[in-house]
Amino acid sequence: MLIIGPVIRKQLLQSESRRINTLLLLAIDWSPFIFVFVSWGIDLLAFAQLNTDHERVLVALEDSSGISERIAASLSGWVSGTMALLLGFGLYLGFVLTRLPTQHELDFGGMSEEDNIRLANNIRRWGGWLWMLLLYGLLPDEPFPPSQSSVFLGEFTGSLSSTLPLWIALFLLGIVFGVAVMQLSLLMERADRFHPENPFPHQVGWLLLLPFIGLGFIILSSSPSGDDVLALLLIDPIFGARTSFLLGLSGLFLFAGTALHAHLLAERKFRVGRGRWLGLGSAVLHSVAIIWLTTTTLAFQLPNVGVWFGSLWLSTQLIFPLLIAGLIGMLLPIAGLDDRPRPELWGYRFVSAMSFPLLVAINPLSILLLPGILVGFSTAAVIPAIVEKGTRLEGKSRQKAIVSVIIVDVSLVAICVSPITGLGIGLALLVGAALSVIPMIIISKSQIIRA
Repeated sequence: MLIIGPVIRKQLLQSESRRINTLLLLAIDWSPFIFVFVSWGIDLLAFAQLNTDHERVLVALEDSSGISERIAASLSGWVSGTMALLLGFGLYLGFVLTRLPTQHELDFGGMSEEDNIRLANNIRRWGGWLWMLLLYGLLPDEPFPPSQSSVFLGEFTGSLSSTLPLWIALFLLGIVFGVAVMQLSLLMERADRFHPENPFPHQVGWLLLLPFIGLGFIILSSSPSGDDVLALLLIDPIFGARTSFLLGLSGLFLFAGTALHAHLLAERKFRVGRGRWLGLGSAVLHSVAIIWLTTTTLAFQLPNVGVWFGSLWLSTQLIFPLLIAGLIGMLLPIAGLDDRPRPELWGYRFVSAMSFPLLVAINPLSILLLPGILVGFSTAAVIPAIVEKGTRLEGKSRQKAIVSVIIVDVSLVAICVSPITGLGIGLALLVGAALSVIPMIIISKSQIIRA
């Protein structure tokens, strides 16, 4: 409902029954939270009543379990943790979508009331899309299975003091995801819609990933045997898909804070020069090449691959759907979405970003594309200005931009080809995230020639 919410909102607000329609719009905006809250409430009630028709109750509890133990058991497990995350995410979406169009004093870099309404619609689209992906990527096929017997197994051994903090932490993580979605929607705006002196006041997208990066580094560095823990985890039949999906979703938010920010800065600072198609082709071919090369080297490090021919075949299979999505995005200007300085390049990165979490949810090994995506799409912001003529990027600034792109590419490929023992794929993700910031810095510090 959220994805088509902007269309429904436009139709309902044009009718005469505005009060009733406003309530319907509120129900649509709050529908994700209401849906999960009702499901969570039913699940909690089943535990509180020791409902024997609920398999999760039979597996976790005994028939003599007290009320605190019942509540603690209901808050434990992967399904409960996922519902906590979805509750936080849905709460943030509902609150922001309700308040944003009416808060005229909110200032997102000089955006007007009309801009805030458009931003809310972007949040609806991205929030609805990622909401469906969260349901698909995190929840099992049957999260609340009916019981096949009436025998209590009593496998839960925790306490309320241990499960409640973790549940609250996951709830807060869902709110963080909501903040990141708002940041993603904000960075999907055109650069000329922001105030010139304060264009991007809320650059928090990549900062939200610092806890994930720190946690990942701790996990990866704790391997006593020297094995690549993340590589082993990705091929795990139980946790591999969920781990990859969370990394992919986090990578999308990181992509927003680095690559999308770099493209907005480039739109504001540079101009489209002569030979626009040469700039577009160079940016796309460079991104495809760096993604394909890094994915091939990372696939070679998987325990179940081990040969270059196999890694080459696997990387080609992984990159092909992403390439198709990007090429489809380049056709968006034909559909009328051509109000950007470089509409084809915008469509390429927009559809690629939208499809990446879905690709990871379908095939967990698609997470190997992430380091190349971060670097390839970040450098794609500056490459057209280097290749084209008359883009305002001249002299020493142009030379620095060329050197920076080369250094970023060589550094990432070197890490992927010669990984540190036990930190191969994880280190590539961390280095790719760090290197993706460099093009943004280069663009912001470039001295341009105004004609």
